[in-house]
Amino acid sequence: MVDDFQADPFRGLMHPCTVEGFLSSAYGCGPWHGSPDDRSRRRIIDWNDVNQALGCVRAWDDRNLRLGLHGRPVPTPEYCSPHESSSGTVWRPDSERVSKALKAGATLMASGIDGVIPAVGALAESIESALPVRVQANLYCSSAGAAGFPRHEDTHDVLVVHLFGSKRWSVGRPAAASRTGGPDLQHFLLNPGDLLYVPQGWSHEALAEAGPCLHLTLALVHVSIEHLAHMLARSICTPGVSDKPLYDLHLGSRALAAHLESVVQMMAARAGEGLASKMLDDLLAGRRVRPRYALPVGQPDHVP
Repeated sequence: MVDDFQADPFRGLMHPCTVEGFLSSAYGCGPWHGSPDDRSRRRIIDWNDVNQALGCVRAWDDRNLRLGLHGRPVPTPEYCSPHESSSGTVWRPDSERVSKALKAGATLMASGIDGVIPAVGALAESIESALPVRVQANLYCSSAGAAGFPRHEDTHDVLVVHLFGSKRWSVGRPAAASRTGGPDLQHFLLNPGDLLYVPQGWSHEALAEAGPCLHLTLALVHVSIEHLAHMLARSICTPGVSDKPLYDLHLGSRALAAHLESVVQMMAARAGEGLASKMLDDLLAGRRVRPRYALPVGQPDHVP
């Protein structure tokens, strides 16, 4: 049992289930719904935190703060205003227009909220310390009775932390998994403090029953083969040479074949030099750092 949520936010979030118990019995098997014995333990943020975060004007534009209504995106000009900058026009959310859209039933999604609210960032870092994943947290705010975003499936696993109101989720198994038996569609009613795990590839949609509703989604993003391939390519590239032609067109396809063979040999040689271990070190060292400040850093001993 974790008595102090701040000491280990991830374990505090999962309690009374343990992280090990979740991984062994639920992870990858299907949706999982967890209810705490003390719902206040999962009250990670409140409405004041949300209002302050959304008030950080320059943190938001139409790419990371979006609205959805009846399964369709709300057009940018309906909730944003254009601002001219040296790099061009930036569409930033207008608080009055956003509030008006929410009153009309729209759902707000704020992406990357872990980089704006410290408590959410601390939770994301706690998960990343326990699991070999990258975490991105999104915030959803919605009214009762109106679906904001359509049913969809994600390429990553998702943990849903429900904070305020109540929302009904329907989660559908992938087509391939339907042949293994069990219900194709499962329904969950989430209340404040509840957790919902949605595995990668499972379709889902949510509808607020009592609002206003607020929940966090924690995307557990695995390292992709594409990412690893880019790392491998960078490991064999020589600066200033990798973007230049390395075979003679006069020799036709034989030159390309020889070039491909040499690249494969370089990759094989690098793999034999402890490449996997080095790539792992680079991945762990390169995790995103969510900065924290502790100001003031110090006061002068004497101010004349």
